[in-house]
Amino acid sequence: MELLQTVIDLVSSSPYFFVFLIIFLCGLGLPVPEEVTLIAAAWMTVKGLANPWVMFATAFVAILLGDLATYTIGRNFGYRLVRLPYFKRTLSEDRLKKVDQFFDKYGDWAVFFARFVAGFRFACYFIAGISRLKVHVFIFMDALAGVLSVGLTFLIIRRFGDEIEKAIQWVKRGHYALSVLALVAIGVFVGWKYFRKKRAKSVSAAEEAAKAPENAG
Repeated sequence: MELLQTVIDLVSSSPYFFVFLIIFLCGLGLPVPEEVTLIAAAWMTVKGLANPWVMFATAFVAILLGDLATYTIGRNFGYRLVRLPYFKRTLSEDRLKKVDQFFDKYGDWAVFFARFVAGFRFACYFIAGISRLKVHVFIFMDALAGVLSVGLTFLIIRRFGDEIEKAIQWVKRGHYALSVLALVAIGVFVGWKYFRKKRAKSVSAAEEAAKAPENAG
């Protein structure tokens, strides 16, 4: 709560500018929880200090541009940056290894899931750039996750704005639920593709077996 109040005090003088700046810098690895700034942004719309639609757009664009900047840095400079002091702290060998495993497990969807894993995003988007993930795929996945993240945060804070501690807990639960639902959806999709492919092979094998006697005759 103290950090939230500090962020609210900081951004209240010029809400759109500071919300954009902090969230954008979070995308570049600023050690401030992005969720706190999103909650502060949504809370200011509850108190009438900012227009909800303009603030929503501000937060969303800041997320997209900040993440895209990290992706671009990774794509253009790669592992050379890891030797620099700042990047050594945020891109440790252990963390990069975990991110690689994350991509191996979830593929392009790793970009989506990273949005809901605080402290993991910067490394994930950096690796996405290094691995030269297609730009349009990165933007799509990041934008999808960003819309859901910002939208859910604003919806909950505006619903429970007068009970901020309760709202924060619901935001955390909501983000977790989104990740789980996405995992389930991916599992269903992968399973459907697997069984469809397996069925196609079975049908093909049956057709080949039916043709065998004809060819023999």
